Amino acid sequence: MDMFDFFFPEQAEAAHLRQISRTLASSRRTSGTAAATARRNESELDDLRTDVRFLSLVIAAILKRLAEQETMSLGDVSDLLSDIDGLDGLPDGGLEPGVLRGILGVIKQEPTQPQEESDAINIVTTPRYRRR
Repeated sequence: MDMFDFFFPEQAEAAHLRQISRTLASSRRTSGTAAATARRNESELDDLRTDVRFLSLVIAAILKRLAEQETMSLGDVSDLLSDIDGLDGLPDGGLEPGVLRGILGVIKQEPTQPQEESDAINIVTTPRYRRR
C-alpha cells in the first residue's frame, strides 16, 4: 500500500477496479478466441475422419478388384464403391477403418502391458518376549 492508496482510498479502489475490469475483459477475449479455435479444430477433425472413411472405402474397392482379377481400371473401382459401401452397415460414402482391417485380416489389438514381476517384499518378524 503506497501513500496515495492511504490518503485517497476511493481513487485507489477505483483504479484497482479498473485494472480488474481490464483483466476480465482480456480473459474473456482470450477464452472466446480459444473456443473459436476449438470449434475450428473439431470441424477439421470431422473432415479428416470423413476423408479417412472415404479412403478406406477406396482401398477396399481396389483390394477387392485385385483379389477377383489381377487387373483393374478406374471404372472398376468407381463401380465397386457403391457395392462395398454397405459393408459397415451404413451406405454413407465411407468405410470404417476397422472394416478395412477386417477385410485384410489385420485386427488391431490393444497393446498389452508388460506384466511386471511382483517384487513382493516379505517381512520376516521374530516375536520378542520380555523376560520377567
